[in-house]
Amino acid sequence: MRSPLTDQAHDRAGAARAAPGPSARVPETRGAAALRVGIAVLLLLLTLLPLYRLLDPAETGIAGAITRTMLDIYYDFSWSGLLLLLAAGMVGARLLAPDRLDALLARSADRIRRPRLPRLALAAALFAGAAGAAFSLFVLDGTANFIDAFAQLLQARYWAAGELAGPASDMGGFWGIQNAVFTGRGWVSQYPPGQVALLVPFYWLGAPWLLGPVLLFVTVFAAALLFARLFPDDPVVARLALLLLAISPFFIFVGASLMNHITTAACTCLGGYLLVRAWQGRAGWSVPAGALFALSLATRPLSTIAAGAVFLVGVPLLWPGSWRRGLRVGLGGLLGAAPLLAAWLAYNQHFFGAPFTSGYRVTLGPAMSLGFHRDPWGNWYGPIEALAYTSADLIALSLNLFETTLPAVPVIALFLLGARRLPRAVWFILAWALVPVLANALYWHHGLYMGPRMLHESAPAWIALFAAAVVGILRFIPARLAVVGAYFPRSGFAVMLAAAFLMGFVYLIPRRALSYGGEWISVARTPLPEPPGRALVFVHDAWSGRSAMTLASAGLRLDVVETLVRQNSTCRVHELASAWAAGDTARAARMLAALDTVPRAAPLLAAGLGAAAPAPGAALTQPIPIEISPGNRLRYWPGEVLTPECLREALSDRRGTIDIAPLLPRADLHGDGDASVLIVRDLGPERNAALLRAHPERTPWVYALSHPRGAPVLVPYDAGMSVLWHAPVAEAPAALRRHGLLP
Repeated sequence: MRSPLTDQAHDRAGAARAAPGPSARVPETRGAAALRVGIAVLLLLLTLLPLYRLLDPAETGIAGAITRTMLDIYYDFSWSGLLLLLAAGMVGARLLAPDRLDALLARSADRIRRPRLPRLALAAALFAGAAGAAFSLFVLDGTANFIDAFAQLLQARYWAAGELAGPASDMGGFWGIQNAVFTGRGWVSQYPPGQVALLVPFYWLGAPWLLGPVLLFVTVFAAALLFARLFPDDPVVARLALLLLAISPFFIFVGASLMNHITTAACTCLGGYLLVRAWQGRAGWSVPAGALFALSLATRPLSTIAAGAVFLVGVPLLWPGSWRRGLRVGLGGLLGAAPLLAAWLAYNQHFFGAPFTSGYRVTLGPAMSLGFHRDPWGNWYGPIEALAYTSADLIALSLNLFETTLPAVPVIALFLLGARRLPRAVWFILAWALVPVLANALYWHHGLYMGPRMLHESAPAWIALFAAAVVGILRFIPARLAVVGAYFPRSGFAVMLAAAFLMGFVYLIPRRALSYGGEWISVARTPLPEPPGRALVFVHDAWSGRSAMTLASAGLRLDVVETLVRQNSTCRVHELASAWAAGDTARAARMLAALDTVPRAAPLLAAGLGAAAPAPGAALTQPIPIEISPGNRLRYWPGEVLTPECLREALSDRRGTIDIAPLLPRADLHGDGDASVLIVRDLGPERNAALLRAHPERTPWVYALSHPRGAPVLVPYDAGMSVLWHAPVAEAPAALRRHGLLP
């Protein structure tokens, strides 16, 4: 029996006399063959060998140490799960006869090919959007859970209220947050403004959480149309890619989390589809395509440049046209992109002083640029680190893409090794997947938050590659091939696929989804305080945060602030912040000159105490961190004793702290005279007094934890100040006494 899934002849019926399409296999040159094999071998090396262990924590700091720790878990889990799948595959290879497999594949292919494309695309997009909405509402409680999103959400609140920025005042320390900057023209996040602009209409609707599900819908629907154009005579691959994209947990979870990766994914897929339409004869489609790529560029520049280069070069190669068509498409794209690019450059000029100066540069300094050097936090990033982090990204992607223990990237690599010839569309998608990986290898920031999120924008390409690989492997393994007697490899591979996805959807995906809720980053879901009437609510944030935001609001770059906090005594940094807050800039300048401001890698904090004890006789390059309440640490040098003022700061944190950043995007805005409740950071009774004088019409309250692992409580201001800031030394955390920090 011939299966449409394993024989393209059925899909190519009626197309034999047509010009070769993007999914046609063309003769392969020696250079193309060498490139295909080289890519396959490189992907296998990066994913099957633990190259991530090349990261030296002494040079790569907390980021490298966390990556190694997480990837050890990923790596062991992947190999253990793969052994189970191999066992299932051996059973399937023995019991599932080739004729039975062909019948199953034929029915599956017919069901995939049967629905009309618009109906299938709409159903898949609705499923992805609904799954994203359910994840956002029921797991994340409809809010963000990452500092990047907090900063962009807060700025979008100001835009939605008709303000281009938050207020610039000498009281920014009361409400400033990480990854944002106070400029001479107001407070803004450090990120390009594309995501902020998209959030505005959703704030007007009262549902900012809805942006992610909507963009998931757009991405999947646009990908369906794009895949159909790339594989016009192989609909099985195109539609399988669509279905896998719609159910990918990695794609859905990150897309629904209010991070800006999904914006670039949506713009790339929809803009890419419109660019294809433009090159196929309707040049007018290039205008919205240009606008979409410009919006993406003003959201995630590096990712857009990588993907955009592939589309700008690859689409004309897949659908060649005359120079006149190229000119019309190019002019249309520029016409669509120009207004958005001009607005972005004007935004940079307005806030950062030059059209090509980004918020990243203003907040993090020159060390944020691409290339091999120390990053803004002092961690070394060189070619070895680029190789190790890339390996970590691809190993994690292999597992997270579908949450199965069948590694997706090695499957793609095996397909590349065995395919002999690749359709032109596969070459294009391969470039779409790999160029962002190469671009990210030149960037110091990698992260495994909710998976390898820096590869989320290219997830549609990786998923399409996986679909082509699965179908391709089933096609080129002979149906009757048997080894060791009556074991059929094609049957074994098919059973491994089925077992992997069954295990994923029954156990691994629900487990992963639930892991993002509950106690995981529960601070992001801290309920808003609800005082009666017009109120001023002081949230008791951590001591290090109080000092850091005071310094940031005074004009210090965030990389300098981070270095000060990491590499100096918390008490000394507090004294610097106090001098700046008091307006004694001369004293503050002298103190700053005496502190360590040279970035260097910081060690991974050990659980409990915060750091392992230094080896006897070892020279300390950084202060020792100790935990004074859950998740809240201070740093000290051996022999240091806290001053009375610093001891009071430490004692105020003994019950625990509340991060103010997740609260601000959901609260009334600073600078809004009609705001009912203003939420501010508690900076202590003396500094709070200035804010109380500025708002005599408001009733003050304190929002703090009842005990280290308790729920937040709202108490009258005087009572809260008494409990937090006038505690007896007898209530000092045991860690302070154990480390000899008490007077």
